[in-house]
Amino acid sequence: MNRKRTLIVLLLALLSGGLAGYSALRYMRARPQVVQVDPRAASGVQVVVAARDLPLGTILGPNDVTLVSWPGNAVPVGYARTIPEVVGRGLITPVKMNEPLLDSK
Repeated sequence: MNRKRTLIVLLLALLSGGLAGYSALRYMRARPQVVQVDPRAASGVQVVVAARDLPLGTILGPNDVTLVSWPGNAVPVGYARTIPEVVGRGLITPVKMNEPLLDSK
């Protein structure tokens, strides 16, 4: 009987820990990206974005990225300004088409 109770408590602990981990993961993924004003950025800044959907671990080549004019002066923190700046680097998160390439990605 004691062994049965220990097994039930262990399973409940694993279930609640898994639920807490899943909840934390969903919360972290749902957080909005912080956009700050770069004082050096003028209207129409050139920002490097993904030319197509890029999976995790992709080593960026010249055909994977493109330059776009970013409207206004609110550019993402850590954005890439030139294509050679990102070519040859690997992605640590998946990137969608037209998403800016940031240092954190």
